[in-house]
Amino acid sequence: MPTLPLYISPPSPNAWHRVLSPGGYERWHFDAEDPASDTRVIIDFFDGLTYDREYLRRYHAYRRRPTRHAPPTAREYPAVYVAASRAGKTILERTLRLPPGACSGSVEKTDVTIGRHRLSLGDAGQYQLHLEDADVRLRADLTFAPRVIVSTTEPRIFSQGGAVREHFWLIPAPLCDVTGMLRYADAQQFDHTIEFRGRGYHDHYFGTAPLAYGLQLWLRGRVLLEGRALMFEVTARQDHYTSMLLEADALGISEMTHHDCEVGPINGTAPEACPQSIACDAFQLTKPQLLGTASGARWLTYAARLPDGRIATALCEVALR
Repeated sequence: MPTLPLYISPPSPNAWHRVLSPGGYERWHFDAEDPASDTRVIIDFFDGLTYDREYLRRYHAYRRRPTRHAPPTAREYPAVYVAASRAGKTILERTLRLPPGACSGSVEKTDVTIGRHRLSLGDAGQYQLHLEDADVRLRADLTFAPRVIVSTTEPRIFSQGGAVREHFWLIPAPLCDVTGMLRYADAQQFDHTIEFRGRGYHDHYFGTAPLAYGLQLWLRGRVLLEGRALMFEVTARQDHYTSMLLEADALGISEMTHHDCEVGPINGTAPEACPQSIACDAFQLTKPQLLGTASGARWLTYAARLPDGRIATALCEVALR
């Protein structure tokens, strides 16, 4: 009996994979920092909001009794997440959920539309992000122009939890020049505009089961430096913690380390709970500062001690099960 593919393999790896697997997802992530104004922006396009509580509940039910429950799929949970902070204080956070089927894309190139929100790749190789939501008075137009371009022909498999759960990580633009504008209304309905000029990061994930499913902890982060970027992942399964550190520069991406690590106490209550420290052979994270939780994961900054001893700021995403 023929089986349906769990996802397609498009000619351009950064295009839409049209994930069909129950519990699957695809996300295009962008973040940027403007040192002059101490402003950060985070934007995620989700074909399948992998942290959505209803999506996870339905997936658990399907896994327990697959003949009694319809398999939930990514197409039912499209969303766009946007957050901004200034001087470490969150000034905007929204998870914009769209109706089922609202995500569409190209399998030939990077071009994804979710409702009125669009991500596209320009002729000069720059990523154009447009967000528009009249209900919350939000509009953004940002351009990510890669300084470092990495071939995306070989997606990395990460946190693989068995043959039925595959996760892929692509890093097509680990260091970008970012310009643009973000306009939003605050809780008091006052309008604000952020003119943005800084540096940023773009990666792309897709998988055949919920992100971090079966893990106690999944933490990933990045540090942007002059001419290069460091990306890392920390996972915990059955109280065993491991880490991976990657470096991206003009020569490509190389894996620097892949070792065990120690995770400090997890303080706070859900959804703010997060590790207070992480110590690995190649890097250490301390002094967490929470930025947002509306996507279902936690976004934080940590003080990061790097392999060369310098201290930098790491932007991290944490999922706890």
